This record gives sequence, C-alpha cells and structure tokens, in this order.
Amino acid sequence: MLVQAVLRVADNHVQQTQSAADKHLLRSSDGPRLHQKDESTADTRCVDWQSVREIMLSQFLLSAAMLLYRADFAVTVSERYGTSNTTNGYISSLSSIIGTLTGFAMGHIADVYAGNTRRLFVHSAVMQSLCLLVTASAPTLVLFTVGHVALAFATAVGRVACIQTMLVHGSQQHTGTLAH
Repeated sequence: MLVQAVLRVADNHVQQTQSAADKHLLRSSDGPRLHQKDESTADTRCVDWQSVREIMLSQFLLSAAMLLYRADFAVTVSERYGTSNTTNGYISSLSSIIGTLTGFAMGHIADVYAGNTRRLFVHSAVMQSLCLLVTASAPTLVLFTVGHVALAFATAVGRVACIQTMLVHGSQQHTGTLAH
C-alpha cells in the first residue's frame, strides 16, 4: 500500500511538471504555431484503406512469420544441427551483413523492376516464403545457412517494396500516414 501511494505521488509530480512545461511552451514565441493545424499531418479517417488493404495484410503475415522464425532461431539451429552459440552468431551476422548490403543496393534492384513496385513486392514475398520453407526443411547446416542468407535478402527487399507499393497505391496527401 505504501508503494502504491509513493507511485501515485510520483505520478502526480510528473504530470504537474509536464503540464507546467506545456504551459511554458504555449507562452513562448513559437506558441501561435502550436495552435495551428499542420497541413502535412493527415487524419487517418480520411485515408483510403481499401486501396492498400491487401498490401498491409500480406506484410503483416510475412512479418509475423519472420517474428516466429527469429524468436526460436538459436534454439532451433542448436538442436537441429548441434551448433554452438558462436556458430549461431556467425550465421546471424552473415545474414545481417547481407541485409545491410541489400539495403544499399535497393535503388539498383528497384531499377531492374522499372518502377513496378507491386511486382517487386510480390516477388520478394514469394522469395521470402520459399526461403522460409528451405530453412524449415534444410537437411544440412550449409543449406540452412544459404536459405537464411537468402531470407535476409528477401526480407530487406520486401520491407522497402512494401512501403513503396503502399505509397504508390495510396493517395499523395496521406504519404506520411501510410509510411508510418
């Protein structure tokens, strides 16, 4: 009970401090700009979510699959192939390097698709799905590592392609909302 009382007092003090800081900001020389609505911020109710619904759904499913894959990566690899933590770290580092290099090369990869971001997103999603299947059924550590590295490539491409596709198919007025 004593701990709860101390937490309430601390909470009230933080709220009062924030309130005083907010009042100070409103009185500053930049105050009038705080009251104006910024034209660049979009209201989420005005976004045409129907035009990007399938893109967001597919990105959600791919992200969920990657989250499940990465959550048990070290345990799964250690049990299946008998690797040490050092080997698992090397495999993860290799895939991180490939993902980073892919990010740097995304401009060239997008040029190959000549601005067709939807096609690029579909191809990366198919590649990501195939790489997940390869890593799930790889009989050897070498094949697993190849699939894991290819998965890092496909994931990096897919993240960028998804954002680009949503921005292309969404309205220009709501790009900030869609990119967030």
